[in-house]
Amino acid sequence: MTLVEVMVASVVFAMVMLATITAMRTFATSYERIVAAGAEANVLREVSHFLRESLRNAVAESSNFRGDKRQLMWLAPLDRAGSAGGLQHMRLRRQGDELILSFAPYDSERPQGEEPPWGDFVADYPLIRDVQRFELAYKMEADSAWVGAAIHTLADGNEADQVPWEIRISIETSSSVWPPILVHPDAVVVER
Repeated sequence: MTLVEVMVASVVFAMVMLATITAMRTFATSYERIVAAGAEANVLREVSHFLRESLRNAVAESSNFRGDKRQLMWLAPLDRAGSAGGLQHMRLRRQGDELILSFAPYDSERPQGEEPPWGDFVADYPLIRDVQRFELAYKMEADSAWVGAAIHTLADGNEADQVPWEIRISIETSSSVWPPILVHPDAVVVER
């Protein structure tokens, strides 16, 4: 073998190794992206399912349901999430770049106008991180337009909270825009 042949063989070997390393790096990057997309889809599925179920089972008392464009508070039975369970007040809101879910146990002795003790028994739970946009909208009747608050006007002209016919939750993170979460509450009635 001559020196030229050795040099040509070395160059060919280096090119094959470069192509192999580039392909492996591309496969690794693709794998990381697939895992990240799968994790995000899993979060989307779990959060959507939880919100749909808990809002579908919301108690039909207007005093226990308040909502505007930025936050939503409702009362619903909760099937054990961490140390919270039973009938719970829940509050969904954006805080910084997180979508936060707060819990407070239901107390039939608490005066109706008084705020529930958020976070006294269960710490606030971040449902989603890196939230860029969070917006709520409500349909008060089946054929009405979307509005920014769950309020209806009484005969005397005053406004009162009301459990809406349908709720729309819009979420956008830095990596994706979620499909809107649409919920039609079953409006469960609780006796005091």
